[in-house]
Amino acid sequence: MTRGFAPEEYAAPQSVEEAVRLLVDHGPGAGVIAGGTDLLVRRPEELELLVDVSRLGLDGVEEEERGGLRVGACVTAAALEEDVRVVGRGCWGVLSEAAAALGTPTVRNRATLGGNLSNGSPAADLAVAVLAAEGKVETAGSGIRRFIPIEKLFRGPGQTCLHPDEIVVAVHLPPPQVGEAGAFLKLRRHQTAVDIATVSTAVVVRMEGGECRHARIALGAVAGTPMLATEAASFLTGKELTADVVRQAGEIAAREARPIDDIRASASYRRQMVAVLVRRALETAWGRCRA
Repeated sequence: MTRGFAPEEYAAPQSVEEAVRLLVDHGPGAGVIAGGTDLLVRRPEELELLVDVSRLGLDGVEEEERGGLRVGACVTAAALEEDVRVVGRGCWGVLSEAAAALGTPTVRNRATLGGNLSNGSPAADLAVAVLAAEGKVETAGSGIRRFIPIEKLFRGPGQTCLHPDEIVVAVHLPPPQVGEAGAFLKLRRHQTAVDIATVSTAVVVRMEGGECRHARIALGAVAGTPMLATEAASFLTGKELTADVVRQAGEIAAREARPIDDIRASASYRRQMVAVLVRRALETAWGRCRA
C-alpha cells in the first residue's frame, strides 16, 4: 500500500538562494510550490518537502530599460489578465489573453506564470503565449543564472530542460514593435471554464505598408510540447493578410501540427481545428494592426 501524497515537511525560504539550497539538499524528495493549482492536483507521492517560493518577491511586473518586460514567476494569471502594461500591447497582449482563458477565476487567482511553464504541459496556455511572444525564461540554480529561449525549455510531455535544483524566477519579453499585434484563441472540449485546451494558438504579426514583415504562430495541445508553426509563419512574410492568405497559413500550420488521439479529441479533429483557429487568430491580429 502506498503512502499517497503526504509531504512531511514544508519550507518557506526567504531568498531564491535558500530555495535552491533546499532543492539541492533534499534532491527528488523536494518540490516547488507557488499557487499549487497543478501540484495539489497531481499529488506526486515521492514528495517529502514542499518548498514555497510564493514569498520571494517574484510577483512583480516591470518594464526594462531597453523597452522589454520582465514578469516575475509568481505573477498570477489574474494579475496578467488585468495588467494595463500588458493588455493589448503588441506581443505582450497575447499573454493577457491567454491568462484570461486559463481555468476559472479561482484558479487564475492562484495559478502562476512560472508554474504554468515549469510543468511542461503541451496544453499550457501561458506557455503558448510566451512562445508566440519570443520570450526568454530566467532561472536560478546552484551558482548559475540562465536565460533560456522559450522554445528550448520544453523537452516532451511534462518535461523541461530545468535541472532538479533550478527554479524559474522570471520571464522576459522583447519590446513591442510599431505595427505589431497578437491574438490568442483556445478550444476546450466542452467550452467550459475548467477544461484544458483541446487546441490553442497564439499569433503575433508585425505589419508594414500593408504587408506582413514578421510572424510567430504558436500551437498548444497538438504535439508533445508547445510548438511553433514555422512554415506557416514564413509563408506570411511579405504578403498582405488577405482572406485567402490567412486560410492557407492555417492549412500549413495544420500540416505542421503533430497531434495524437486522446480523451479530449482525435488527431484528425485537432488538425482541422488548428486550421480554423490559426485563421481566426491571424484575422484578429491583422484587424488590431490596422486599428
